[in-house]
Amino acid sequence: MCSMKKLSVFLSLPLLLMLLGCVGPRYHTRVEEFVSFEAAYDTLTLGEPPAFWIEHNELDSLIALAFVRNPEVLTAWARVRQAAAAARIATSSLFPSLSASATASRSKISGITTGVGTGTQGPSLQQPQTQQQFGDISGGTEHVNQFQSSFAAAYEVDLSTRLFRRRAAAVLDAKAARADARSMSITLAATLTDSWLMLVAQRQTVDVLLEQLDVSERFVELTELRFSQGLASALDVFQQRQQTETVRGQLALARGRVETFEHRIATLLGYVPTHELGVTVRNLPEAPELRVGGVPSDLFEHRPDVRAAFLRLKAADTRAAAAVLDLLPSVRLSGNLFADAQAIENIFEEWLWTLSASLSQPLFQGGRLVAGIRQADATALAQYYSYIGTALTALREVRDALAQIRAQEKYLASLREQADDAETALRLSRERYVQGALPYLQVLTALQSLQQTRQNIVEAQRQLLAYHVQLYRAVGGGFTNIAEEPQGKGALDG
Repeated sequence: MCSMKKLSVFLSLPLLLMLLGCVGPRYHTRVEEFVSFEAAYDTLTLGEPPAFWIEHNELDSLIALAFVRNPEVLTAWARVRQAAAAARIATSSLFPSLSASATASRSKISGITTGVGTGTQGPSLQQPQTQQQFGDISGGTEHVNQFQSSFAAAYEVDLSTRLFRRRAAAVLDAKAARADARSMSITLAATLTDSWLMLVAQRQTVDVLLEQLDVSERFVELTELRFSQGLASALDVFQQRQQTETVRGQLALARGRVETFEHRIATLLGYVPTHELGVTVRNLPEAPELRVGGVPSDLFEHRPDVRAAFLRLKAADTRAAAAVLDLLPSVRLSGNLFADAQAIENIFEEWLWTLSASLSQPLFQGGRLVAGIRQADATALAQYYSYIGTALTALREVRDALAQIRAQEKYLASLREQADDAETALRLSRERYVQGALPYLQVLTALQSLQQTRQNIVEAQRQLLAYHVQLYRAVGGGFTNIAEEPQGKGALDG
């Protein structure tokens, strides 16, 4: 009686495991249990984002070229191919397998006789026969040909949906890889845009410094003239000369930074650093208009990195369910077709065939299957927390970009007010200096303040544009031509 109870428990165990595998926890349906994302949603009106965030023909051309030449983006698309191939491999397990084989052999056999027209006989056990009855027996050998062909088919019946779930997980991985490639493209576009803005800003700074150097040199001439007339001191002359050299040094540094940003852009485009870019822009474009708002409710659909994290979470969930189903029996069908002949023209005359079905139930494997279930569940749990972290980061990046844009707009407006005030202060101090009411140090201070404020305005304009780039990147970009694998020269078409 005791043994019958044990058998009953054993037979009911697979059914229980199947039910647990179907209704067990699914982490991708429990994200709101950890943190409520709905509280972070708001209305963010960006309008229809431009193709490359900042509308400029030169920048558009550079980004389009980077999409088909940048090594990191091409690597990401190669991984998409790799994941797609893995999904096809997983899909193949749902179909029967069919194989065919053919062999041919020739053997040399000694100690037998060959009869005329009677085929091959074994070693003679009868009375000695005449040579006319059995043919030529000189040497006592014979060459025998053997031809064989076979066909085999096998199919695992996926009653537990274990194979289907593994195939579904592989398909989710392939989709995640495609989302990764899109995320990499957006990251590349943002990095290239930032580098282009830095290059243009440095060129604009060079132009500003050239103007300031010209003004400073004219101030040197004026102070030297006043010194020759006894209206200025030697100290005034040397202070103005020092200021002029300061501007000249800043100009040298700005030109050096122009070269480094050119090298960076060339590398992002997949060229050697000395490649001629053809970038001619010297003035920053205007920042796009930002209408106030918050986090868009469809953020997680547009952010490819968030989508990739969620797809991998679903894939890990699916594999965890498949690991449980490994404890269930498996059913396998097989068939074989076999033919054997001594002459190749007779190979298809007679066939042998077999059909079989097998049922396999794992009983004891040293805890491997249970450990596999725990491993798969832990992997799904890790992906769950990874997705939560990615989602929270996405929400923070949108909020941060909005806060930085608003603060930078106020800062830029303040700088422009400062520049107006500094220009007025320089004019008034020069007038009073000429009248002898002020020392030249105050003129020099006003000049330095104006020059520095104008340089700060250029950098503030660039930073404001960079924050807009961060915002569009944070909400998933506005690109329409990077969802598919790039084609063309330099792309993955060869």
